[in-house]
Amino acid sequence: MIIDFTEIPTRNSKFGNQDSFELFARDFFKELGYEIIDEPGRGADGGMDLKVMEERIGVSGSKTTVYWLVSCKHYAQSNNSINPTIEQNVYDRVISNGCIGFIGFYSTIASSGLKDILNGISSKIAYQIFDCEKIENNVISNPKMRNIFIRFFPKSYKRWIEIHIYKEPIKLFSYYLDNEHKQKNVRMILNEIYSTTESMILSIRQHNSFVSSLNNSDKSLLIHPNLANCIMLDEYHPDLKITGNLTTNKFLRISKDIELYTGENILPDINSFGVSFKPNFSAFFITINHVVFDNNQLSMMEDVFSKLKDILD
Repeated sequence: MIIDFTEIPTRNSKFGNQDSFELFARDFFKELGYEIIDEPGRGADGGMDLKVMEERIGVSGSKTTVYWLVSCKHYAQSNNSINPTIEQNVYDRVISNGCIGFIGFYSTIASSGLKDILNGISSKIAYQIFDCEKIENNVISNPKMRNIFIRFFPKSYKRWIEIHIYKEPIKLFSYYLDNEHKQKNVRMILNEIYSTTESMILSIRQHNSFVSSLNNSDKSLLIHPNLANCIMLDEYHPDLKITGNLTTNKFLRISKDIELYTGENILPDINSFGVSFKPNFSAFFITINHVVFDNNQLSMMEDVFSKLKDILD
């Protein structure tokens, strides 16, 4: 998830702002178009943190007013689900506060037990659950929520801005990788290194070169000047040639050559290897812990990295 709900303090926090989650809920529903009838307050609340009103317009233009009781439960610190012990007497609270619907506003999720209870009374009252994922989707996707995002989740907002890019750069980014370098396995190499598109974009934005970015990943870079020959020529290091299946033979030969070159046995860690013929004869070899390039492959990756950085800026 992008939003870290622990940025909002809990009611028993010693740092003040103990009503922050209820205030967040108030501003959240206001931006969704609900009218706030009863604001959050301290002291006995009659089992209601907020009372909001929704005005529905039917097909014929008739208006229906729905009053919702909003119950805010903030358990992100413990990550506990909201169960019937925490959320008690839902039906009685809704009726006694003059409402016809219940909204659970949770920084975690509703337990299956609570969902069963709500389903059991759904013929008497309406209900909605805004759990952590539904809240996040609304905050991130609704431009009206931007100030709320910044105010209540400043760290999460900063992270979101760092990885968020608009539609046109995304299209250019994907087009460049999938088309201009389709035959050179560039996207595969980048995926092997960065795992996700988000981490790839973040790293490209944070570093000025491919080598700098790679040095901050979980793989080590090795330069093997004769890697292309090692992959392509059966007679390369003939004393290491092993008979058998061609694929097995090739993997074993490459791994033995790189073991001689690096001093490490990487045979169990082979992920992928490849050779490009244009524009320059170049090769790469990737293991769980290493990225092995010849000089031409490294030069090409630096060019790609520079181009992608230009696209994202």
